[in-house]
Order: sequence, then C-alpha cells, then structure tokens
Amino acid sequence: MLIEAAPAGRNAGFDAELFTDGRDREAFTIKGQTDRFEMDGPGVYRAASEAVPACIGRVLSRNGLEPGDVDVVVPHQPSRSLLADIAKRSGIPFDRFQLTMDRYANTVGATIPIALHEAIRQNRLSRGDRVLFAAAGAGFTAGAAIHHWN
Repeated sequence: MLIEAAPAGRNAGFDAELFTDGRDREAFTIKGQTDRFEMDGPGVYRAASEAVPACIGRVLSRNGLEPGDVDVVVPHQPSRSLLADIAKRSGIPFDRFQLTMDRYANTVGATIPIALHEAIRQNRLSRGDRVLFAAAGAGFTAGAAIHHWN
C-alpha cells in the first residue's frame, strides 16, 4: 500500500494512535528450543477487544469525531467475533466494517491492504469519507488511524 502526500490544496487529514503493552507478551510466544509459535487465544482476544476500541476512541476524540462519523472501517481481521466485539465497544456499526475473512481468512499483515483494495473495488469509498484503520498484533500492540479519503 502506498501512502502519499495530498495534492496542493487538499487536506489528507491523517492521524494515528498506537499502543503497546508488554504485560501480555506471553500470549504470543516461542517457548524454549522449539520453533513452534504458541498463542493464548482467549488472552489475545481479551487484550485486543480492550486495546483496539481504546485506540479508536482516542484517535476519534483527538480529531473531534464521534463513532457515527466513521464511514468505513478497514480492520485487521483475526476473527469475526473479535471484530463484532470491537464494533460494539467502539460504538461503530458493524456494517461499516470492510470484511474479507469469509474469502481470505486471516491474512496477517496483508489484511488491511487487501480489505482497503476490496473497499475501493466495491466503491465503498468516496472523496471526503472518514476511513478508520484498526489493528492488533503480537507483542502486544494495537493501533487505529483515521484518514479523510481523497
């Protein structure tokens, strides 16, 4: 995905909120001398369902926006139930989430670019729309970014 400066005279309106908390690092581990990755699914779900809505709330608040002001959410997609929980906790209607899991499953780091590409192909985005990107990942990390689509 390529992000570039807005043309002269247009405000791109991009802002991001990032979060990390090492307390939940054991939820994503490679233990001992093995090369096997282990994940505590319930722990990851709990952490993500709290951290992502918090990031969303902070980035929206900082930009004077309410959840209803978001036109499209382009999220990382580890599970449909987690996304539904994030939607409920953040106050953003679930039908505004661009879902791709049903076709591609969890595509890890490629999820957001794939979902954005599909939103563009489906003509879900119009100039001036507020697009919210949201993700959680190993470590534990989470983030949200708001962008005014140009």
